[in-house]
Amino acid sequence: MFNVSLYLEKFKTIGLGDSIAKDALIKAVRECTGGKIERKDVEFKNGTFRIKADPILKSEIMIKKEVILEFLTKELKKEVKDVR
Repeated sequence: MFNVSLYLEKFKTIGLGDSIAKDALIKAVRECTGGKIERKDVEFKNGTFRIKADPILKSEIMIKKEVILEFLTKELKKEVKDVR
């Protein structure tokens, strides 16, 4: 007999990958720059983060981009291509 609950179990985590990635970026920015960004200001697509933030914070993020990328790679355990 087919167990529906076991079948639906695999759909629980769909969409959580982007959410986890955004949380990791927010944590990385906070730890590396001391700046604060909102979840709504972060877009994650094809391994690239796009940030909509204050120009001063974006400049600071770009200065510390390599450190943030290393942090994200360790945190997410997969390659992050870029932060823009």
